[in-house]
Parts: sequence; C-alpha cells; structure tokens
Amino acid sequence: MTKVNQPSLINDNEQPESHKDFDKAKSLFVQCVDRLTLKIGLLIERLRRLEDENKGFKETINDLNNKLQELKLELAKSNSDSVLKDKEILNLKSIILGLQSNKSSVLDKENIKSRVKELIARIDTHLEQYEENQEEDE
Repeated sequence: MTKVNQPSLINDNEQPESHKDFDKAKSLFVQCVDRLTLKIGLLIERLRRLEDENKGFKETINDLNNKLQELKLELAKSNSDSVLKDKEILNLKSIILGLQSNKSSVLDKENIKSRVKELIARIDTHLEQYEENQEEDE
C-alpha cells in the first residue's frame, strides 16, 4: 500500500503551547459563558413579561365576553318589550276598527288614538335610548 499525504485533522500549531495561551482560551470561554448566561436571563425576563401580558389579555377577553352577555340579555329584554308593545298597539287598533264599525262616540275614538300615539312615542323613546346605549358601548 502506498502512503497518501493527508493533512492532519489536529493542527499541532493551534494547540496551546504555553500556560499563557491556555489562560487566554479559558478567559475567552468564561466570557462566552457569561454572555450566554446574560442572554438566557434576558430571554427569561422577556418570557415572564409576555406571560404577564397574555394574562392581562385573557382577563380583558373575559371581561369583554361578560359585557357581551349582558348586552345580549338587554337586547333580548328590549326585543321582548317591543313585541309586547306591538301586541298592545295591534289590540288598540283592532278596538279602533271595532269602534269605527260600531260608530261609537268620537270621544272614545280620540282616547284610543291618543293612547296609541302615546305608546308609539314610548316605543320610539325606548328604541332611541337603546341605540344611544349601543353607540356608547362601541
């Protein structure tokens, strides 16, 4: 077999030849470890800050979900009230129609008309207040 000239993987020139070179390498290693420790500390601090921020976001989301549920309940109640008022208006209109067919007194008709107008005004006021509350919440 012929011997092949192959460069050595271990370069004898780069090995520390003296105690001074060893101390220099040791000092460089300590500096690298110190920098790594500092960077790890910064990453841990950043992680803690982000965890706190996430906790705050979760609390905000829960608060907003609770407020949303409250608003949904208010909306359902308002819709229910509106349906009841609409039903009352329809009943009064049917009374008016019945009175008109029976040719009852003008005074009764006027009372019923004023009551219907009053109910419509109350519904309008209620709806305006609800819309204002919606705009304020946004």
